Amino acid sequence: MRKNTDLNGKWLCFPDKDETGEKLRFFDISADTSSWREMEIPSNWQVAGLNDYSGVVWFRKEFQVPSAKYQENNTYFLRFKGIDYFADVWLNGKKLGSHEGYFQPFEFDVTDIIKEGKNILVVRVNSPKEGKNWPHNKRIIKGVFGHHDLRPGAWSPELGQSLGTGGIWNNVELIVANEVLIKDVKVAPKLKKNEAKVEVKVEVKAYSTVDISSEVKIIETKKGQKKKVTLKKGINFIKFQLPIRNPKLWWCWDQGEPNLYTLEAEIGEFDKQTVRFGLREIKVDKNLNWYLNGRRIFIRGTNIIPEEYLSTYTKERIEKDLKLAREANVNALRVHAHVNRKEFYEACDEAGILVWQDFALQWEYDNSKEFIDNAKRQIKDMVNLLYNHPSIIIWCCHNEPLKSRKKMDPLLYKEVKKLDQSRVIFQSSNFAEHPYPGWFMGKMEYFKSLPAKPFVTEFGAQALPCLGTLKKMFKENELWPPNWKEYAFRCFTYEQYFNIAGEETGSSIEEFIEKSQDYQSKLLKFSIETYRRHKFSEITGLFHFMLNDPWPCISYSVLDYFRLPKKGFETLKKAYQPVLLIYEPERSILSIGDKIRGTFYLVNDLPKKLKNCRVKICLQGKEDKVNLAEFKLDIELNSCKEVTNQVYSLGNSLPIPEGLTEGDYILVFSIYDDSNALLSRNDYAIQLKNLPEGIADFGAVFEW
Repeated sequence: MRKNTDLNGKWLCFPDKDETGEKLRFFDISADTSSWREMEIPSNWQVAGLNDYSGVVWFRKEFQVPSAKYQENNTYFLRFKGIDYFADVWLNGKKLGSHEGYFQPFEFDVTDIIKEGKNILVVRVNSPKEGKNWPHNKRIIKGVFGHHDLRPGAWSPELGQSLGTGGIWNNVELIVANEVLIKDVKVAPKLKKNEAKVEVKVEVKAYSTVDISSEVKIIETKKGQKKKVTLKKGINFIKFQLPIRNPKLWWCWDQGEPNLYTLEAEIGEFDKQTVRFGLREIKVDKNLNWYLNGRRIFIRGTNIIPEEYLSTYTKERIEKDLKLAREANVNALRVHAHVNRKEFYEACDEAGILVWQDFALQWEYDNSKEFIDNAKRQIKDMVNLLYNHPSIIIWCCHNEPLKSRKKMDPLLYKEVKKLDQSRVIFQSSNFAEHPYPGWFMGKMEYFKSLPAKPFVTEFGAQALPCLGTLKKMFKENELWPPNWKEYAFRCFTYEQYFNIAGEETGSSIEEFIEKSQDYQSKLLKFSIETYRRHKFSEITGLFHFMLNDPWPCISYSVLDYFRLPKKGFETLKKAYQPVLLIYEPERSILSIGDKIRGTFYLVNDLPKKLKNCRVKICLQGKEDKVNLAEFKLDIELNSCKEVTNQVYSLGNSLPIPEGLTEGDYILVFSIYDDSNALLSRNDYAIQLKNLPEGIADFGAVFEW
């Protein structure tokens, strides 16, 4: 069986700004490394102390192979799980090869080069700036890690490539195998009524022709299949088909349990691999209605770029992010214009969170055949790497393209379609699907026209993080009064905040924070509730922009880089409740003694009817709290209905009692299930005023 030894830890490194390392033969065993420094690997070099460095860095690691006897009849591989971006690799002075890309694992067979005792591994990593190709003819496929409005320097032509992401950011391993090695296992489930058929394709590399037994089995069902096969020297594919009776399906968390199975593939006594998979089926119709395992679902999503430097995105941070996403009632994440580390997708599988997976293309690129061929190769790498994850329901080839939409993106779509016909594939996610009323154009009230319907994949507004986070980001003389150049470097969009949203800073940094967070919160509540009250009639799903900051910046997130919530986090949490009572008011300033008027909608995204629920409506102020109405109703499963008449159970409106004091109030809607447990809570700010004596409210003359 294979043995994996990690080569992580302290490596020597040397920044080679002048790119003289090859000429000076840094790859030689006897190269002079007296001026080299130590760096902990894995790490993006920006995190490890090479501040704002782009270009070539050499890395060197000495490791031991215990004995010649250990090497007999073995095959040795060096496996790199992630290097950003170009890599050239030498072992014991001999070049193994090169690789391009930031997210793909890659490996080299070093059986004929590795030796007993000391071995010297040298890696030349080049993570350059784009140069003359920037920004509209990019040739480096890094998505948001290369060009985006939320990375260091934002989309600035001068500063947008600052604080690069280069380095050996993921694990390095020495793999010791025998004459047969499992390269990959793909699991493709197909569902029928009470049975699933699991098609398994095992890719095997043999170093000689050999007759051998092969087996796959599912641990949970204790069922498997064995085959006697003849493996020819080179790459072989072995196919199996396993039935699962009464399968436990994989669901997103609000629809059921995210059940997972474990498949074990074994080739004789030579190699074994385990793969986790889920039984689920995703379909979308021509109107972009989504069906999971045959059940129509509504997507309550958000975009995510969890970390600018993937080496720091630890298991603990991943688990925290998914816990916060669940807390915000999000059932889907769009991995925005990048490919994340594999542990993230494993956690989504376990948490029952749907994933829209973008390829790492953001805005404009070179349209040459050479570049397109490179993009085709890398998008296939993405699909093959992530194929078994049930959480992934969408592949998207490109975010916000212009010229590439006609030439490159259709070719990428075809490549993905060849590899995977079980998922939804989008050629691109376009500007027309990303409405930003109240931020990039117009007023937030434009959301009433349901822009980008039926499936909305970006919308939102920026907000400042809390004061403690801002103090970590800025020097005191930059923070207040704001140094707008420094704010822009950290992604704040001046034009949108002041000239489109029409907001102000106030007289202190505390007021600036409060005003920006209030605006974002107001926009999110208005937009999400406007969309959700048209569930299924005109809207099939949403992806808000975005969950968290990938670095300490000012963005559209509702969680800052340190995962501290803005006011918008609580707003998202409320607006995305699976069960929600939505109020569309006629007005928000009312006279005492008047009646609350408007339209009410009740949304239920859950796959069950909720019987005998109790709805309680109250008015809460600083000093006063009064109950306005209380009634019971049944809530239809997976539905959206206007319930105005049921809410107005005391007549055709809700009366505001006399004797209340003027001021700000919160209109609170609480829904309790039949066991009296709180199911949902929503609220709206209103203002009460006394009419001058002798003045009647015109609305009170009529019963609308």
